[in-house]
Amino acid sequence: MPVFNYKGVDANSKAVSGTVDADSEKGARGKLRKLRIYPTKVNLQGGSGSSGRKLFQTVKVEDVANMCRQMSVLLNANIPLIDTLEAGADQSENPIIRKALSEIKEKVSEGARLGDCMVSYPKVFDGLFVHMVRAGEISGQLDVVFNRLADYKESQADLKSKVKSAMMYPVIMMIVAVLMLAFLFTQVVPKIIVALEKQKAAIPPLTKFVMGVTYVVQNYWYVIIIAAFLIFTLFKAWKKSDSGGRKLDEWALKAPILGPLKAHEPSIHNLKRPMQGP
Repeated sequence: MPVFNYKGVDANSKAVSGTVDADSEKGARGKLRKLRIYPTKVNLQGGSGSSGRKLFQTVKVEDVANMCRQMSVLLNANIPLIDTLEAGADQSENPIIRKALSEIKEKVSEGARLGDCMVSYPKVFDGLFVHMVRAGEISGQLDVVFNRLADYKESQADLKSKVKSAMMYPVIMMIVAVLMLAFLFTQVVPKIIVALEKQKAAIPPLTKFVMGVTYVVQNYWYVIIIAAFLIFTLFKAWKKSDSGGRKLDEWALKAPILGPLKAHEPSIHNLKRPMQGP
């Protein structure tokens, strides 16, 4: 059975650390809670691949939606905010969300506002999320806000799923087209060029252009791959910036098909309705 190293505080608020055996990290946290130890950090002992996995960990919309739904239910049941955050951290399967909620709980217990704490975790809580939570704190309706946010995130996840399904066929066709072009430029066209050179016939300009492209693909294919990777990386960085994201949204709203879909996203209008008690 795997062994986990842990750090936390006991029932007397004293810092403790040690090891515990469990089937999973969630199971280890459950065991510690039964021992009246509140863990702040739990790591697999000797886990050589853990640091590598962290590099590829992301926050899915579904994970945020589940967290919002859970917090809404707990707050609606009059569970204190500190205990709600602790329960969310313990039960979340996403390590990024779990870490964020654990740290937010500590800050909130020291007197900080929940919305102000969430600003430090943009990967989990976007600007709309933070503003909604702040509004809920002011109005005293955090449970209603988290319920609305859960609906919003679930509709986002549903829309993304539909878009991915719709884009699957075009993506496959694009990959096939790229592979076919690569085959033509590396296997077929070079043989045609050799035949033309043997005949010493006059070569049309379009054929010369194809010959030049073939030469580049054959001799500088690695430059093409590096350039494509750099362009993709720079585009992602620009997309995440405020100006880039705003510009992309403007283009999307003006697009023939994507514009109406983005403008009529169903969950956004629901968030604009006045908040009412459950």
